[in-house]
Amino acid sequence: MGFTLFPLLIAFASLVTVAHSQEPEREPPAAQPPAAHRIRVPLPLRDSTDRIVKQKVQRILSGDSSGAERPVIVFEFWSPEGSDGRGSEFERALSLARFLTGPELDRVRTVAFIPKAATGHAVLVALACEEIIMSEDAILGDAGAGEPSIGPTMRGGYAEISRNRRTVPEAIALGMLDPKLTISQVTTGSGVLYAWPEELERLQNERNDIQA
Repeated sequence: MGFTLFPLLIAFASLVTVAHSQEPEREPPAAQPPAAHRIRVPLPLRDSTDRIVKQKVQRILSGDSSGAERPVIVFEFWSPEGSDGRGSEFERALSLARFLTGPELDRVRTVAFIPKAATGHAVLVALACEEIIMSEDAILGDAGAGEPSIGPTMRGGYAEISRNRRTVPEAIALGMLDPKLTISQVTTGSGVLYAWPEELERLQNERNDIQA
């Protein structure tokens, strides 16, 4: 169901007294604000949750033919009372995250809204959005919660989504997945970078603008 993200601004024409009864000048009409839609993402992501969310997005896309400013889709991460949202299946989260970073979604602006908590692999879906909005006491992190081990497949999935979307640096995404991974902040001549141990070693070998 769509709703308007920003209030509609109406510019009233200003009447100007002109000699010889000329037509009064009018201000141009205000631009139509982008349409906004909310989709609730129930946590944890299991069974067919990813497919249901995709279908809702596709219905919004098929119904938008205005060609105006990119509509906004707000994904509200909803978890049951007393739950932090953990327990999402990695494959379901990765499937939905790839869909959100795919070319079909270039037509819209995606926003992750976390009112309470999103932990476990729900984090991967949040990272796939262009913007993340959290309430003051909301929690986002501990993506690897409940996993007996963090293997290359999971690391690859988080690296892929973070590189495609760039909502958070790749190193931060990997650190959220694996708490055992040490993430270093590196100041260079072109700005601040974040790196895991192997990446830090590569940067130190290849760059000469790293500041102590």
